[in-house]
Amino acid sequence: MEKQKMTKPRASEVVKARKLAIEAVLPSKVSIMGRTFDVKVMNLKGCAGDCTVADSLIRIHQAQSVESAKATLWHEAIHAALGISGLTELLEAKNDSLEEAIVRCIEHAFADVVNVDKLSIFDKNSLTISAE
Repeated sequence: MEKQKMTKPRASEVVKARKLAIEAVLPSKVSIMGRTFDVKVMNLKGCAGDCTVADSLIRIHQAQSVESAKATLWHEAIHAALGISGLTELLEAKNDSLEEAIVRCIEHAFADVVNVDKLSIFDKNSLTISAE
């Protein structure tokens, strides 16, 4: 009987599988403060995600875990809310890193309330904050 060689999946196959897993969980659109944002899972350099309010676009890095992608979407949604409200411009005028500090504060302050794994926030059809 011949031994079959076990081969490791290529890095590109792993990334593709992660991207598909993330896309299966995250919604393709989210509503933030009455504004609809497209959510795109893609290859990003140097960050887990980003948000462009002018384009109504949230991008999520494809090579992270599903849990990290959920947390990233929540993080970027906070950036979007600050941008829509006009606070981003005020904060950036003072200090570029001030907005990030505020987003991280909000993100962690509500960690017990907004548990990304236990809420229907990632209901695939909408971004809502409601316990199941």
